Amino acid sequence: MGVILQHAIDVTSSSKAKKIAEESIKGGADWLEAGTTLIKIEGLKVVSELKKCFSMTPIVADMKTLDMGELEVSSAVKHGANLVMISGAAPDDTILEAMRTGKSLNAKIMVSLLGVRNPLERAMELEKQGIDYLVLHAAVDEKIRPDFPKLVSALFSLVKIPIAVGGGISEDNVRSLVLAGARVIIVGRGITLSGNPYLATLKIKKAISEAESQLSQNTSRY
Repeated sequence: MGVILQHAIDVTSSSKAKKIAEESIKGGADWLEAGTTLIKIEGLKVVSELKKCFSMTPIVADMKTLDMGELEVSSAVKHGANLVMISGAAPDDTILEAMRTGKSLNAKIMVSLLGVRNPLERAMELEKQGIDYLVLHAAVDEKIRPDFPKLVSALFSLVKIPIAVGGGISEDNVRSLVLAGARVIIVGRGITLSGNPYLATLKIKKAISEAESQLSQNTSRY
């Protein structure tokens, strides 16, 4: 599978989430994410609702887990999540509990580097713990860092696990991230608040495909 487009949905109701998700799926979104805000407001039932409506689409639960790794991961998976996102700032024991639980339930663990002071050093530590995806993530309250492509490239050279990137991504900057080594592109507001989720998704998918075509001309470990 090529570069994955993950639509992060952080609206405030499950009904709105499902309507927007339907449009982004039509536009080519590969994965749907129940964002942290959506889960906090609606509870994990929204994960179940998304899975019920889009049974063939992998569902990500962005739990931002800092503690209780086993309980939070198992709860998300039992509600239909195929992947669970936890915090890279969590203690190593929590990371390991989350990983063990994910493997036992056939779910993948994504670990966000949001708020981690030394993302490159932490990334290498996390890879040794056996996580499935690293997530380089800019907070909604900050703008995407102009050095994000350089940071993605640095991560790509350090670790072998897939790198996901999220925060302020649009059709205008997605190419540079794919070319730098991102294998999962996480887009939230760029789709959700676009006014036309279907068209916004279509444009981002096109930009990803163009970047992949350029990559195919070069030697890549993927």
